[in-house]
Formats: sequence, structure tokens, C-alpha cells
Amino acid sequence: VMEPTDLVVAPAQAGCLNFRVRVSGVSAHGAVREEGVSAIEKLFPVYAALQELEAARNPHEARDPLYARHRLPFAISIGTIQGGDWASSVPDHVSMEGRMGVAPGEEFTAARTALEASVARVAETDPWLSEHPPRVEWWGGRFLSAQTPADHPLVTTLLAAASSVSGRQASVEGMTYGADMGLIANVGGTPAVLYGAGDIRLAHRPDECVEIDDLLTMARTLAVTAMRFSA
Repeated sequence: VMEPTDLVVAPAQAGCLNFRVRVSGVSAHGAVREEGVSAIEKLFPVYAALQELEAARNPHEARDPLYARHRLPFAISIGTIQGGDWASSVPDHVSMEGRMGVAPGEEFTAARTALEASVARVAETDPWLSEHPPRVEWWGGRFLSAQTPADHPLVTTLLAAASSVSGRQASVEGMTYGADMGLIANVGGTPAVLYGAGDIRLAHRPDECVEIDDLLTMARTLAVTAMRFSA
């Protein structure tokens, strides 16, 4: 599967889920804000709880060697926060949307349960939130995680081809993003590997690009892999 792995052979990829958390409050005029309940203020402990969950899901001491160089291989990232209607009013609603990384081998159900339980626990510590619990919604895109054994012929053949074409030992790592490898491996039942030119840091950006030399290296590597694998 051609993805921007920076010419690293990647037999594993993380999955991901999109989520939304809605928090309610009570509107009031800003001049008497204590008569209301700010949904934004009530969002703060929920956000902090998700940061704690992220740390718990990425323990350094129990990390898969394929993800050794990543501090947060299965990150929880908040992408949008929306709330309130007017600068002079106490906001009675706020929502935040984010992306939850899913480790290879982890079921979506387990990941969802972990996040929902984290939100529920923090709600129990706040008088308002315990009576008006935040709502967790799962929406939008999702990617299945996947992993192919490092000793699978597809992996070893691609690794040898990448090394011979580049003239140096190719690296093997897991990717922290989701891609079509999850569908091919889990739904299609076909072993798969991520490999390609480009850096994920440039993906989905105005200046997204790949180096021409890397593109040629990728093409040569895939050609050698195909010939050797089918021999």
C-alpha cells in the first residue's frame, strides 16, 4: 500500500476513530455570569481527562518496538472546539471533535469504551457534569489498525528490495496513521505493508509534495519486490 512512509518498510499501522464530545451549561448575561453555568469551563476537566487517557494508552515501558521512536504513537488529538453564541453571554453549549489513535490489534469497541469511560469518570467528580453528563458521539471517518508479521515473505522481500535499491539497510517501523492497509488486511484477508515516498507531516497540507528521487526509489523498489516475490 503506497503511503508516505519516507521509504520506511511499515508492516504495522495504527487505526483511528473520530469522536465528538458535547457539554451543556446554562446561559446567562456575562455581567452576571455566576447565575449561569459555562459549558466551556465544564469542558476543561473533560479535555484534561482525555490527555490523561492518551498518556495511559501510550506507556513507554510497554511499547511495541516498531513504535519505539514515537512518544505518542496512538495519540488523541482535538481538532475543533465550538461553543457559545455571543461574547457577552455565558455559553450553554460546547462541543469538541477529535481523532483517537487505535493500536494494532485493538478492537474499535475497546477503544470507544476506554474514551467513554474516561469522560464518565471525570463527570462523576463534578456536581454539574454528574447531573448533566457529557455526550460522546462517534462519527465520520475511521481506519482499522493492522499488522503483518515481520517475518512474512512480503515484508522480508520488500525490505531486501528496498535495501538493495537504496544501497543501505532499509528501516522497519510502524506508522502512527490510518490507511487502506487496515481494510486489505482485516476485511480482505490479504497480508499488506505500507511503503512509499514522502513524509506524513506534509500530507493534507498546501505544500504537500514528494522528492522526485524518492519517488524513483520507491518505483524501483516496488518493481524489484514484485519480480522477486512472484519468482
